[in-house]
Amino acid sequence: MEKNPKILYCHCAYAQVVPEPTRDAVLKALQESGAAYEAVADLCELSARRDPRLKHWAATGALKIAACFPRTVKWLFHTGRARLPDDSEIMNMRTQKPDEVIKTLLADGPARPGEVVPDATAEDKPWEKVGDWVPWFPVIDYERCTNCKQCLNFCLFGVFARGEDDKVEVTNPANCKLNCPACARVCPKVAIIFPKYAQSPINGDKVRESDIKQEKAGVEISSVLKDDIYTALRTRGKKGQAPCAPCQGGPPAQEQDINISHLARLQRQWDIPDEFISSLRQDKHQGECSCPKKQENRQLE
Repeated sequence: MEKNPKILYCHCAYAQVVPEPTRDAVLKALQESGAAYEAVADLCELSARRDPRLKHWAATGALKIAACFPRTVKWLFHTGRARLPDDSEIMNMRTQKPDEVIKTLLADGPARPGEVVPDATAEDKPWEKVGDWVPWFPVIDYERCTNCKQCLNFCLFGVFARGEDDKVEVTNPANCKLNCPACARVCPKVAIIFPKYAQSPINGDKVRESDIKQEKAGVEISSVLKDDIYTALRTRGKKGQAPCAPCQGGPPAQEQDINISHLARLQRQWDIPDEFISSLRQDKHQGECSCPKKQENRQLE
């Protein structure tokens, strides 16, 4: 690693996954050290916005980053259209002790000549969050991904899309449902990371063989969304736009209820929030169907 690599500090201001005493201790040590560093509120937010600073930092050479799991940071840069230099050091404030993080960050001595040392007393605090949006979204570990497109086919909210090379990409991170890791559960290679998730390996921790076996419970989409119930679920809540499942030759309402009950059971197993399950629930048939096909039939009567 080059001498005096650039130091980045992520405050993870939009979640509580990094222990507050750890991040406060690391930030204070940086402020008092005289070392040159840049502090950001949240690397996830920068990645979601594809902030040009990610490319700028990556172009400067080796970095020292105080953030979270190394695998997470690497693919956050990738999602933000930047390639993290291979010889960068990433300190994981989620698991490492503050003294260990600080020692590694400051091991190379004082600031680079000519660099501006941040003013610890400045009113402008770049590590504080701005706005209400919580940058909760998946990033893809392309060293594990086989491009099977399970995530693309499963996600109902348009978070994923095909890129120019036909690889699945995270194109609409803001569409993701807060605290929902459902797409990660159907990935057969455990290649989807949710940086703010609590549990390993979805949070970006190292993937073990036991993790792969455990996640296989969610791989078969057909066992979760049986037959053409998936088509019905995709059009849920879009009254006046598409026929209901029974009207287009799909499963009867009773079978839909059974399959949705199956999803509710998976909610407990997969740690999926109520909002996600609610978004899948098709309005129950009360009286006559209100879909366009039935409306047309009534007009002809």
